Amino acid sequence: MSAYVCSKKHIMTVASEYCKVFGGNVLEIANELYAENIKSVNYRYETNDKIAKFRTIGQVKTLNPIALYKIVCCLQYQTCEDESWVKSEAYEVLNSFEKYLLKIIKLDFGLDELHIAASKQYQMAMWSI
Repeated sequence: MSAYVCSKKHIMTVASEYCKVFGGNVLEIANELYAENIKSVNYRYETNDKIAKFRTIGQVKTLNPIALYKIVCCLQYQTCEDESWVKSEAYEVLNSFEKYLLKIIKLDFGLDELHIAASKQYQMAMWSI
């Protein structure tokens, strides 16, 4: 498996949209997601890159629920290398957001988890922003 550090825009978009649904501080959530992402890449490649904190929210992208679901899944994949991942706040944030988005996609698009990837919206959406 490979891993890379997601862009600030990617992480801020996920954190911002998460906070719209569940509440919380966008910068705190973004920094937690970013820290776990760096930790995963460090673990995967046996590096020791420093974890800097975001100080401003910065640019976010407006996405439909399917495109948002896809970048949440990407961030989960890029952040899961370290064994402590499943005990992290980032894990809880991304998993709860994924479940929420699956419900919204089912209601709005009539797609269940098994059929999302075959949809045109999913195929056209970027993995990373």
